Amino acid sequence: MFNLLPHLQVKGTGASMLAFSPAAVSDDFHAPPRRTIIDRVSEAAMLRSCLDGLKTGTGKLVLIAGEAGIGKSRLLEDFIGSAQADNHAVLIANATAIERSTPYFVWRAVLRQILQFEGPGDGLRVRRELSEALLENESLLNWLPLLEEVIPLGFSEFAFTEQIVGSARASAIEELVIFILRRSSVRILLMEDVHWFDGPSIELLGAVARRLSDFLIVVTQRTQTTTIAEQRLAVELASSLQLRLDRLSRDDVRLLVKRRLRSSEVPPELVRYVYGHASGNPFFSEELALALRDTGKIQVTRGICSFDEQSLAESSISLSTSVERAIVSRIDLLSLDDQLVLKAASAVGDAFSSELLDQIVPELSAATKAECIRRLIDSDFLQLDRETNPLSFVFRHSITMEVAYHVLSVAQRRTLHRRIAGFIEQHHAEELQPNYARLARHLELGGEPLRAITYLELAAQQSRNNSANREAIRYVEKLFDLTQREAIQIGSSRKAAWEVILGDACHELSDYESSANHYQRAMELLGHRLPASKTERIGALVRNAATQLRLRFTSSKQVDLAEQDRSDMQRVAHMHEFLSEQYFYQNDSLAVLNGTLASLNLAEKCGATPETIRGYSALALGMGMSGMVGIGRTYGARAIQLAEDYGSLPEIARVRLVLGVLSYGLAEWDNAEAHGEHARRCYERLGDRKRAQNSETMLIFIALLRGYISLADERLARLFAELSDDSPPQIRAWSLSLRALIDITRGGADNGCLDKLKALAGQRLIRTEQLLCTGVAAAGYLERGEVAVALELAERGLPILRECGVVWGGYAFGPAGIADVLLSHWERASGSVSPNIQSQAKLACRELSRLARTSPICRLYSLLMNGRLRFLTGQPARALENWKRAAKMAELLQTPREQAQAIYRTGLAISASDPERESRLRQAADIFERLGAAKELAELKRVHPSLSSQWRQT
Repeated sequence: MFNLLPHLQVKGTGASMLAFSPAAVSDDFHAPPRRTIIDRVSEAAMLRSCLDGLKTGTGKLVLIAGEAGIGKSRLLEDFIGSAQADNHAVLIANATAIERSTPYFVWRAVLRQILQFEGPGDGLRVRRELSEALLENESLLNWLPLLEEVIPLGFSEFAFTEQIVGSARASAIEELVIFILRRSSVRILLMEDVHWFDGPSIELLGAVARRLSDFLIVVTQRTQTTTIAEQRLAVELASSLQLRLDRLSRDDVRLLVKRRLRSSEVPPELVRYVYGHASGNPFFSEELALALRDTGKIQVTRGICSFDEQSLAESSISLSTSVERAIVSRIDLLSLDDQLVLKAASAVGDAFSSELLDQIVPELSAATKAECIRRLIDSDFLQLDRETNPLSFVFRHSITMEVAYHVLSVAQRRTLHRRIAGFIEQHHAEELQPNYARLARHLELGGEPLRAITYLELAAQQSRNNSANREAIRYVEKLFDLTQREAIQIGSSRKAAWEVILGDACHELSDYESSANHYQRAMELLGHRLPASKTERIGALVRNAATQLRLRFTSSKQVDLAEQDRSDMQRVAHMHEFLSEQYFYQNDSLAVLNGTLASLNLAEKCGATPETIRGYSALALGMGMSGMVGIGRTYGARAIQLAEDYGSLPEIARVRLVLGVLSYGLAEWDNAEAHGEHARRCYERLGDRKRAQNSETMLIFIALLRGYISLADERLARLFAELSDDSPPQIRAWSLSLRALIDITRGGADNGCLDKLKALAGQRLIRTEQLLCTGVAAAGYLERGEVAVALELAERGLPILRECGVVWGGYAFGPAGIADVLLSHWERASGSVSPNIQSQAKLACRELSRLARTSPICRLYSLLMNGRLRFLTGQPARALENWKRAAKMAELLQTPREQAQAIYRTGLAISASDPERESRLRQAADIFERLGAAKELAELKRVHPSLSSQWRQT
């Protein structure tokens, strides 16, 4: 290989001659030469500077963004050369448009490189090496078969891993990939075309970026896209380096065209023409120059570029479609064999092997196809796929692939797609699962919609099981679209199953409104209807309760059903169960009770053990929230017994978590902690991080309520280390509220935390979470002295408070915070408080009294706040009575901070001459000090300085 040099004057003659210099020696025609980048000097330097951080273990997440053809890949190629020259190994992966529906596809190449997995023959070695590396880590060792979701290593699933589904499966896969990356010596990860990432791949990339801070991760992305990738990475990249590539200048275009045409110089008129049509886009500029050369509008002879200016001016390439027409004109100049191979490759949509090409282009011999590939590489249409072994090829640019595909006729496309699908089914028969989405696409485009529907269903179910919820939604929407477009008749049961997948996926994404709509449509398809009004719900509740009583006293509960009917009934039970969970979050106790009864009745009738187990536990919670605590405990005991005897680990974990929530809401701390810890351990074993965090936040709330402030702080710090801004809204609401509550107790609320809580309260959360965020944030701003903000939040929270039917456990901090802010403003303003504040404070106290009927924690706060209200309205005796009752109840519930608050308020209400006053205040001060409640202790000392000095002496 040689580089062209400027003309040389031959000494002693008037002639000049072309000169060349050796560039490289290569006997591999597939290897693309490393090209010098143009006008990316500063960007290349910034990328190279990131290598310095690796020496100190400091990584970074870098985004290279720009429009298609702007030179992202070229910049990445230059960086790879720099990294390798600096003795850094690099992991390389790229996404493709066709594989954006295949979960974890982009990570397959990453793991293949780390594990040195080149094919099935390496499977035994890789499985042995991974198993040996994980001997000390039982959880990861048990999860190893889940790697099959990413890369086919030959692991076989067993009973335990088959129980791991949904978000638990995704979390376990994340832990395995993190372990493999951390164990590797490589610390540079390059990923191209992030705009084509599938959802699970994006989630995993975000986790790797957060957790492996010593990794340098560089990704490329097209601008002007609105993909999941862009939305999810926006937060992750907020503090990282972003390189946005602009278009080239006219001088840079001149250098680019000169190099592409291998000419020592190019005429200014040609540069002006190319720049005017391609507007400085490097890829467009190159393609246009090559098209002009290949169509004879310009000629390059011995490095000299010449052209017919008149012919150039009359060029048929229009300004608006110059690139596409330029590529088409180049394709038209290829031989018929080369065109056939190129067009067939474009239908594949990603890397293709010679073996695949043999099947989809049987018209040509293997030798002919090999020559075609050689010529297409030489012509810069194709290049070697650097991540594959055995040998595979890819288009040099995705735009070329798109243009080549568009010149295919409909009949040609159908034939090629059918052949590609046949190849996949034949050569991946043992591992079809990762190829469901590809097969669906090729069969749909191949004119076989019925077979495409089958694979789309499988892809949707697989995505739902892997917590790829957005992909599951997309597949099901495609199912409905395809059946409508092709006028295919689908049975009601099958359609209902699709709606259930949509409902489940939306449920996992906390989009409860959409989830409920899909469940409702599914039920209607199966001949069921949800009660629409309160009257209908009461009627349904009576009927379901009567049915449950009959089932309890009937020896044979299960009824004879056809298989499809049994499946439909189980599906309806499942939907009622998930809807009941949504009703719980919405604090609609009537709907919870009715839904859990309906779910349990159907589950028992059709013999669905998992739904029956979960139905017992859900009914226990529903009964408890409705005040029927004794019956609730009976169903709870039945749920535990059935789960331990017949349930899987996920069912055991769920039962423990739900019963923990029941005990937590009833202030039965020991039971709640036992159930919560049991659930957390089960979920951690399953890898279900989301539900393990649910259990952990409940345990932290319990610690806070019991006065174990330091323990709550320690556990919360560990939880925060696992969280990010894209963690589930519920977890963020709970954890931020806990952070603020601990800080308020210690007298140092953080503005950053409060601002996040305030913003979160304005987002799409369920009512009780909005109430919690609003009330806690209001109390926090009050503690900081930002009274106006605190009042605004308290007033915003009042309508939410009125909509909540039951406020359970730690959610009580929300209404308590609203009442506290309003009453504190009244107390500080003395006689000048506005009537509006007075009426709002009274309303908040009334709502707390209403919530006190079913929630012991709300009952305690109701006594505390109503005591303050009585005192402000000139009823000291009734205030004293409320606070004394609050002190006794707090002692009974083992909530020492609230006990100290009640005792302190009691001391305030007692006459200054009464010796009991000092005793009460001293008792409150002792508790505040023991708890580390600096805020209340400081307030007590400020209001009663004499007591403070006596207390210090004591």
